[in-house]
Amino acid sequence: MAKNSKKSVELGELTWQEAEKAFKDRKIVILPLGSIEQHGLHLPMNTDLVLGERIAQLTAERIRAVLLPPIPFGQVWSAREFPGVISLMPATLKEVVKDVCRSLARHTVKLIVLISGHQGNLSVLKEAVRELYDEKISTKILFFSYPEIEAMSKGITESEIWRGGTLDSTWHAGEIETSLMLAVKPENCHMERAVIEFPRVPPWYGYTAISWKEINKVGSFGNAKVATPEKGYQLLRKSVDCIVEIIESAWSSYSKENTSQKGRANEL
Repeated sequence: MAKNSKKSVELGELTWQEAEKAFKDRKIVILPLGSIEQHGLHLPMNTDLVLGERIAQLTAERIRAVLLPPIPFGQVWSAREFPGVISLMPATLKEVVKDVCRSLARHTVKLIVLISGHQGNLSVLKEAVRELYDEKISTKILFFSYPEIEAMSKGITESEIWRGGTLDSTWHAGEIETSLMLAVKPENCHMERAVIEFPRVPPWYGYTAISWKEINKVGSFGNAKVATPEKGYQLLRKSVDCIVEIIESAWSSYSKENTSQKGRANEL
């Protein structure tokens, strides 16, 4: 079977001639992002990388995209005091993402999809995409990090999501994320070490800079003990369905816009 007949292809495995053909045939490229960050006592440091890459792989298969190697590091300010955490400055990550997108635009890629397994990268991706838009980059760009997953989890998960007042909530290493990892890489999950952790925070939490280490000594939020692979499979499927639906809708709109622009150019 020829490489370009697959549902998706991985750029790192192609020769430059195969890459040229893949970009022409497929037109959509997916860049996974993650982080190397603590995930409580029971999940590995590469949890965000594993999940981001798996969601990107499943999405690429559904839309026949070219899949890039992942960016493994992210901005992890909140958890940077935990041993082993690698945190990039937001500006560093932003410039790397922008340079990757500029390179892909040079190769006439029509749509770039950024999929982050680390929600802390989301604000950086948003800023990067805005700046590329202002540069009038020729390629359209979408960015995702578990869209609508809290709403999707209703009826699947059974525990509360930790909320640090009105301005913050997280399911970091809790039931949702642990279930996803049990579905994707169960051999790296240590469920015997999972805990229930709903840390209390001061009234000014969310209104100033506070490290997670100041409020949470174990690093997880919520009830990881009730996580199961079955919940993870459902959440994974719903997450990919949501992303694919948005990509297909955006691609349809971009294609119509491009056709319309070509038509107007021919009239001139």
